[in-house]
Amino acid sequence: MVEDTKENIGKCICKSCPSKNQCMNDSDKDFLYCAKGKTECEMVKKGCICGACPIHAKYKLKDYYYCTSGNAE
Repeated sequence: MVEDTKENIGKCICKSCPSKNQCMNDSDKDFLYCAKGKTECEMVKKGCICGACPIHAKYKLKDYYYCTSGNAE
């Protein structure tokens, strides 16, 4: 399970995701999806950068699109 810590927030690259939309940008909690869970915004998948994220590597995550699927396990 990914920890919701300041350190992980600092490494999070969700803000650069091509699928992130204005609704998600307007929210102060729409990032670090692998720890915080999925977005409440409607979203169109336009590409996923989870595999390039240092948190993805650190926790040896295997899934993608945490913004729509929820927390990593």
